[in-house]
Amino acid sequence: VITSVPALLAAYAGIVVAGSGRSDGYRFKHALVRDIAYRSLLRKNRRQIHCAVARALPHQTAAAAESDLIAQHYSLGAAHHEAIDFWRRGAVEAIARSANEEAIAMLASALAELAQLRGARQPALELDLVLMHAMALRSVRGYSASEVEQLLGRARSLCAICGDVEKQFSVEWGLFQCTIVKGDIEGSRTLATSLLGLAGEKPGPRQVDALLANGMVAFNAGEFEAAGRFFETGAARSQPNIDEPRFLTHGQNAGLFCLSYLARTQCTLGQIDRARTTIERARGIAVARARDPGHTHGHLNAAIHAVRIHHLCGDLAAEKRFAEEVIEIARRGHYAYYEALGMCHIGWVLGAESDVESGIAMLREGMAGLNETGTFLSVPGFYLMLAQLHLRADDPDGAKRSLAMAVGSEGFALWDAEVERVRGDILAGQRPSDPAAVEAAYRSSLAIGHRQRAGLLICKTGLSFARWLSTQHRQTEAHRLLNACLAPLEEGNDVPVVQQAWAVMQELGPTV
Repeated sequence: VITSVPALLAAYAGIVVAGSGRSDGYRFKHALVRDIAYRSLLRKNRRQIHCAVARALPHQTAAAAESDLIAQHYSLGAAHHEAIDFWRRGAVEAIARSANEEAIAMLASALAELAQLRGARQPALELDLVLMHAMALRSVRGYSASEVEQLLGRARSLCAICGDVEKQFSVEWGLFQCTIVKGDIEGSRTLATSLLGLAGEKPGPRQVDALLANGMVAFNAGEFEAAGRFFETGAARSQPNIDEPRFLTHGQNAGLFCLSYLARTQCTLGQIDRARTTIERARGIAVARARDPGHTHGHLNAAIHAVRIHHLCGDLAAEKRFAEEVIEIARRGHYAYYEALGMCHIGWVLGAESDVESGIAMLREGMAGLNETGTFLSVPGFYLMLAQLHLRADDPDGAKRSLAMAVGSEGFALWDAEVERVRGDILAGQRPSDPAAVEAAYRSSLAIGHRQRAGLLICKTGLSFARWLSTQHRQTEAHRLLNACLAPLEEGNDVPVVQQAWAVMQELGPTV
């Protein structure tokens, strides 16, 4: 019997040596010797040793006691319940630091371990693992990736078995997000309405999530005033400065999510100064809280909404700055969806500023990345950008093809006014042109903008329309039109789109 470390080293000289890390650690001198020794053990003994190691590890140093290492030993010891418990703990720890790929691997191991259990099924445990797995995958693969949707479908079936209302709400929110990012507005409206019912009358996180979902539907349906009310209410009923991310629904701080969307809504309505105040508030909270890696998703979302707001305002420098920020954060955390969004906007800025061909290529590359995530929601807007870049490249046929792809599904009215504006721009550039068709497109855009109360979109169309009217020697009409489009805008006189509209009106003034 060996009773001391010196005796151990003496007995196994040349086989066991002191480890290079800890002072009390030892290792086999050769991996081959270790493997032979391991295989020489009876399977029962191996399992007992693995379980003993797993039980001892939590009492070692923090580095040696990582949950996934403990889970591996329990798994090799055929202690399936214990292994699942530690795989799950490890996944929660990984999610807390936005290490979603690590979490995905551990949750896949936990589900594989669950399949090894004999006897009665455990639907509640499976539901917990499947839902977590779906949400971690969503962060990396995208909201509507096929594997995410499949997992959520399985989770919905398990909810019916378990009767777990809290998890049912999370599953329905995940399915809502899958549905809306594919551009199915009416399907997502049905799910969002059901979320309000599941949330109930009691104020709390579920109610904020339900308001957020309904606001997202209204916004993408072009119902901007209704969307603003949903987002304002959601933000007011939350505390973005202290709320934790809602990992099992959308993975973010719900109040911060509401604020980011509210800013974009305000900007579209023409409340430009308020929009910039709101997005700066959201970004301030997001940046401060991003010191905790668990808030990375919220940081990304606030940044991409800032990109979209500056795009609407025509501020290329700010759009580029925030898009680069999005790409940097997304690459660091492996968020494929956000990286693709950022790349699309960088492509637009590049094409609009100087290099049209390179801008088109980069925009297409970003759109291909979005396609890999199964996301459609942002795609019509990017086709509109692509159409405008093709116009800059003197490629009207490419512009027409891109515009045809920008038409959304039924009920998806977010881009309708912009589609008609760009259609007017394409028709205006044709030779010979059809003045009646050009005017019809611009007037259609204005009518949609007025119906949606979209003040900034009205301004953008008014600018294009007035420029065209001026080429038709209709300066008085152009001046009157721009005046009518600008009059409701009490904010944002310093943003490029509004400045350009005022400059054109002043140029027209002496001729009227």
